[in-house]
Amino acid sequence: MGSYTPMMQQYLEIKKEYSGYILFYRLGDFYEMFFEDAIQVSKELELTLTGKNCGVGERAPMCGVPYHSVEGYLNKLVKRGYKIAVCEQVEDPKAAKGIVKREVIRIVTPGTNTDTQALEETRNNYIMCIVYLADKYGVSIADVSTGDYYVTEVDTERKLLDEMNKYNPAELICNEAFFMSGIDLDDIKNRLNVCVSALESWYFGEDTAVTALKEHFKIQNLAGIGLEDFACRVTGENLPLMKVSMNGDSVTYFANKGQHIVIYHLEIGETISVESENILAFTQDCDYNVRFIGVGVLSQKGLATSTLTGRGREAYVAVLSDGNPIVLSNVSSRSTISVDPDAVICWIGNGHCDPRVTLDVSWKTFIRQTSGESYQFEWNGNAGVTVVLQPSERQSGLNVSMD
Repeated sequence: MGSYTPMMQQYLEIKKEYSGYILFYRLGDFYEMFFEDAIQVSKELELTLTGKNCGVGERAPMCGVPYHSVEGYLNKLVKRGYKIAVCEQVEDPKAAKGIVKREVIRIVTPGTNTDTQALEETRNNYIMCIVYLADKYGVSIADVSTGDYYVTEVDTERKLLDEMNKYNPAELICNEAFFMSGIDLDDIKNRLNVCVSALESWYFGEDTAVTALKEHFKIQNLAGIGLEDFACRVTGENLPLMKVSMNGDSVTYFANKGQHIVIYHLEIGETISVESENILAFTQDCDYNVRFIGVGVLSQKGLATSTLTGRGREAYVAVLSDGNPIVLSNVSSRSTISVDPDAVICWIGNGHCDPRVTLDVSWKTFIRQTSGESYQFEWNGNAGVTVVLQPSERQSGLNVSMD
């Protein structure tokens, strides 16, 4: 088994950065697609699916379109709800040393397409953004092609659906909490034929939003556009406390003085093992199960655990933490993680990734915790895992280690 060619390595690096998009990768006079993108696009556009030698045993599925007629193909895909990243050569191939440098220079989505040939003259092409906080929905609507922009706030799902039907957006962007709100997203997608995607919640922070509005409209404060009195802001109990990058997507929110909520997005096949008492909610794309991970009396925690496995693209789990959560991960380093079981909220990896239980008679005394048994959970790094801890049961400090 060989390694990928330099060109394919470049493609895969760019594709990883734009994993939610169809990547149009410029090669000479064509934009090429590879692997799953090629299979999908060849079916949608009825293109011939071929293969390309990429340095490993099997040829990579490939299809392509001529660069001079790319707009027509882009418009067809976008109209069917796909998001496209156009990757262009950004240096002269004749002057390049080694592989030609390429970058994504354009993003085309159903709600941001400005090609007049693709838009209907008799209707707007709206993109709608929804942020769900404290049982309120903040809604903004824009037509990029005309500059129209509207903002409102509603307090019921019925009123929100009325806004959607009123504007009939081509694309819907929301915060991760909206996926957990109980609204039927599948029904919205099918009934409105709309592309729906979530952004990490730090995008919806008040400072970020206010700064963007001030810069765009060139104003000193929101009073000039009538937005100073809207209540649905990321403040008080909804203030994002920290952003954590793990083996997947995770954001931590401030919920109240002593507790925090972590909303975790599971990849397909990825499993989170979590104490049942810490589960707040999960979406239908998660498979739920309960199992034992040890024998004997370990403690009030750690003997039985719930597991949730991602089975679709919208597998989200909301987990509660007493105190500011601490995250350890050996996904990249493959180092050993050793922790007190009473501090463990959950662990995430492909499969169960269960820890090994090891005894240490003096271990508890080092962290000044005298109750409970003297043992610890240990992940040795053979399989990458992310462990989320809470410091609430400590009398003085928290002792964790990564060797």
